[in-house]
Parts: sequence; C-alpha cells; structure tokens
Amino acid sequence: MARGDVPSYLVDLRTVLRHAEFDIRYAGPHNFMGRRLYPCDACFLEQSAADALAKTEKVIRRYGLRFRIYDAYRPLAVTRQMWNRIGDPRYVANPKTGSRHNRGCAIDLTLMDSRGRNLDMGTEFDDFSEQSHTAYANFPAEVLGNRALLREIMASAGFGVIRTEWWHFDGPNWHEFPVLDVSLNALNRQSRRS
Repeated sequence: MARGDVPSYLVDLRTVLRHAEFDIRYAGPHNFMGRRLYPCDACFLEQSAADALAKTEKVIRRYGLRFRIYDAYRPLAVTRQMWNRIGDPRYVANPKTGSRHNRGCAIDLTLMDSRGRNLDMGTEFDDFSEQSHTAYANFPAEVLGNRALLREIMASAGFGVIRTEWWHFDGPNWHEFPVLDVSLNALNRQSRRS
C-alpha cells in the first residue's frame, strides 16, 4: 500500500458502536501534548476488531455499561510528534517501527455507568506513571475491580492488553496490518463516499 492510500479495512467506529461516547482526546487540547493533534474527531478501527467491539458493546449494555472511546487509528505523523515529546517506548511507540494505533488495530477506552460517568480506574487516560500500569495494585478494591472488569471484557472480545496503560487494547491480528500515515480527513472523505 502506497503512503496516503486509504485502506478499506478501516471502519468508522461511529457506524459500528451504537451506544459508545466518543471523547477523541487528540482532536482537542485535553491530552498530554496540550494541543490539538487531529484535524477532526474521527475514529477508525480495523474491521474485525470493530466487529468484536460491537458484539461486546451489546453484552455490556445488559449490565448498564457503555464504552467511552479516547483513540483508535492514529496517523504515523502524530506518533512522531508524540515520540519527539515523550521518547519513552513504554508510553509512545517509536515511529521507526510504528504502533498498533498506526495500523488501525488498537483502541484506547474506558467504561461508563448508565449515567455516563466513567468507572474509577485510578488514573486518567494518558497518565504516564506507574499507577497507569495494569499490575499496579495500590488502589482501593473498587478501582482494581473496575480495571479487572475492563480487561476481562476486552479479553473476551479477543483484545490484548499492554502492561503500561490500563486503557489500551490491541486487536488480535494487529501484526497482519501495515503502519499507515493516512490523514483522518482522508479516512472521513472515503467513509462518506462508501
């Protein structure tokens, strides 16, 4: 696939998830960079991962839960900006190899209750401290339970977890997809034409 080509296997999550809230953090200044990195709040994910998430959404709705989505596909150019700021491979992928986000195969999310409140996960999204690590145990039982619930929900859909970010989940076949640097505007245009 040539740079800039729009892959057909990335789908707009808003067309797949019916009850999720989209809080795309890099489309505004409320993120660790402190500025807008995306030109729009589009949210795309690889098709099979999106389908798995949609099935899971139906299950969690029975328990009065919903997803709040923070990020999914991320252009490589944005990863370069993040790397230049952080330069820590525990939290940002080295752009030389790219990330699962750059492949459209990773999602950052949390769980909300029926009133739209985030379940307490102990830290905010994009907290680059030891407290954001999945094995960190110095939290109240409620927080540890909420984190375990999120991991179980995502694992049941085939998603893998990384050890440093409780909110980050990888689609099971991420290694089959190339690193992309397609703009979110181009994906939006393609999605509207489909």
